[in-house]
Amino acid sequence: MSLDNGLGAVVSKNNLVHKDTFSAAMLTAVRHGNGRDWWLVTPEFDTGRYVFFKLDSQGVSGPYYQEVGAKNDSRWFGVQAVFSPSGKRYANFIGYPGRLQVHNFDRCAGRFTSATLISFPEEEVFACGVAFSPDSRYLYATTGNNLYQFDMLASNIDSSRVLVGE
Repeated sequence: MSLDNGLGAVVSKNNLVHKDTFSAAMLTAVRHGNGRDWWLVTPEFDTGRYVFFKLDSQGVSGPYYQEVGAKNDSRWFGVQAVFSPSGKRYANFIGYPGRLQVHNFDRCAGRFTSATLISFPEEEVFACGVAFSPDSRYLYATTGNNLYQFDMLASNIDSSRVLVGE
């Protein structure tokens, strides 16, 4: 930030940090537990593996890998991944038929600590979206035709499912 009279400058650009096949539309970021740095997270295509990059004052480090949860075989666009505002949860739709996966996340270690898989067996799932409430308590997920709410404090997240819109 000391360059250009305190406005800062781009000192490096167009650097390839990782070359692989990622799932469409699921790159997302969350603040590191230290409050300064960031984690970039994306699932790999056709595996159960996630790729993590850490962004800090030194630049980009990684990739770091973690195999966790179900295989992400999502071949279609219109799916989404999101971190909760607290950064403690991550949700994404995976595969066909559409399944919703919810992970706990350790913001200091940059690792998922558990995974819950939620299925929608009675529905044609397309154009899936996910969002958390501002207090991170509720997860909202759309299967294309229906909007559901899940309580993240429930002992069984799937059993807390409430249809809130059609």
